[in-house]
Amino acid sequence: MSVEIVLLLVALGAFGGLVQGSVGFGLGAIASPIVALVRPELVPVAIMMAGGGLPLATIATEWRHIDWAAFGWVMLGRLPATVAGVLIVAAVPARVLQGLVGAIVLLMVVIS
Repeated sequence: MSVEIVLLLVALGAFGGLVQGSVGFGLGAIASPIVALVRPELVPVAIMMAGGGLPLATIATEWRHIDWAAFGWVMLGRLPATVAGVLIVAAVPARVLQGLVGAIVLLMVVIS
C-alpha cells in the first residue's frame, strides 16, 4: 500500500473520529465511502479498527453514567448484527458493496 493511501486513511480516520466524537456518528459515514472507492478490500475491517478506540475512550471516561442494563441489551443485539454484517460483506461482490455503502450514506444524510 502506498504512503499516500495510508495518509489518506489516517486523515479520514482522524476526521471521522472528530465528527463522531462531537455528534455521535460519522466515522463510518465519512470514511466508508471513500475507503470503499480507494481500497474496497479494506472495508469494513479498516473502518471497524479505526472506530474501535472512541467507544472505549467514552466508556473509560463516562462509566459512572452508563446504564449497564441497557448497555448489556445493546451488546446482545449487536453480536448477531455483526455476524450478519460479516456474512453479507463476505457474500457481496466489492462493486455491489461500493454502491450499497454509497446508498446507505445518502440515506443517512436524508434522514439526518
